[in-house]
Amino acid sequence: MKVYRDYFGGDVPELEVLREGVITRIFFDFSVEEKDMDGDTVEVLVCENVDVKGVDYSAIVNAIVRDRYPQDRVEAILANGSNTEAHAEEYAAFQQWRVKAKDVATAVVLELETA
Repeated sequence: MKVYRDYFGGDVPELEVLREGVITRIFFDFSVEEKDMDGDTVEVLVCENVDVKGVDYSAIVNAIVRDRYPQDRVEAILANGSNTEAHAEEYAAFQQWRVKAKDVATAVVLELETA
C-alpha cells in the first residue's frame, strides 16, 4: 500500500524495516512528490508499505506480491497469458513486481541479520 509522510528535505531512504512484536513493517520504493494540502504545495515522502508476520525470506516475498496481486488477480493474469498486448504487459508487470519483491526481501533479511 502507498504511504505518505512529511518530508523535510535531505536523503531519501531506500528501505526502512521496523519490528513491532511479531510484525515486521517494511517501507520501500521511496520517492518525493508534491501534494496540494489546503491550497499549499508541499513535498511529501511516498513509499510502499507491507506488514509481514515473521522475518523469513519467503514470507516477505509472499506479503509483497500479495499486497499488490491478490490470488484471484494472479489467476486471471496467468490464465490470460500473453495472447494480447495488454495481457503481455500485465504479465510482464506481474513478473517485474515478483523480482522487486525478491530484491526487497533479500535486503530486509540482510538488514535484520546485521541489526
